Amino acid sequence: EQGLKKSMTLKDLVLFGILSILASGGFNLLGHAVVQAGDAWPLTLAGAAAVFLGAAKTYAVAFKSNPSNTAESDLVQEQFGDIASAITAIGILIFNIVSITTILVFCSHIILPSASWASQIALTISIIAAMSGFALQGIDVNKSLLNGFSQILILILATTGLLGFGGLAVNGYPSVFRVKGGSLTSSFFYFFFI
Repeated sequence: EQGLKKSMTLKDLVLFGILSILASGGFNLLGHAVVQAGDAWPLTLAGAAAVFLGAAKTYAVAFKSNPSNTAESDLVQEQFGDIASAITAIGILIFNIVSITTILVFCSHIILPSASWASQIALTISIIAAMSGFALQGIDVNKSLLNGFSQILILILATTGLLGFGGLAVNGYPSVFRVKGGSLTSSFFYFFFI
C-alpha cells in the first residue's frame, strides 16, 4: 500500500510554525500597521480580522464538503461549473502570489531600508530563489535547515526582547503616534496580510 507517511515531529512543527511567523516579518508589519492608523489601529485590526474570519469560515465550509487541498475550487465547480472553478483557482493563485510578494518586498525594505529599489528587488528575488531551492531539496533537508534557522532566530528575538523589556521598564510605555500621511487603508492591509 502506498501513501503518505508521517515524517514531522512535534518539534519540527513548532519550529516550522515559529519560523513561518518570523519569516513573514509579521512583528515588524504589526508596528507599521499601528503607526499607519495611530489610535484607530483597533478598528483596522478588527476589520482585517473580520474579513479574514469570513474567508476562514468559507474555507471551513468548503473543506467540510470536499476534504482536499482544492476544496474551494471543488465547491465552486459543484455549484457553478468548470469555468467558475478555473477562475477561482486562478484567483487563489494570484492572491497567494500577491501576498507572498508583498511580504517579501516589505521584508526586503526592512532588511535594506536605505538601499535602492533595485537592491531590494534583488534581495526579494534571492529570497524566492533560496525558498525554491529549499523546497526542491525535499522535506527532510528542509526540516533540518528550518529547525536550525528557527532556533537562531528565537535566540536573537529572545535577546532583543529582553533588552527591549529592560528599556520599557526604565523609560515607560510610549504612546501610540500616527505617521504623517498614514492611512487606515494601509493599516488594514498590513494587518490583513500578516
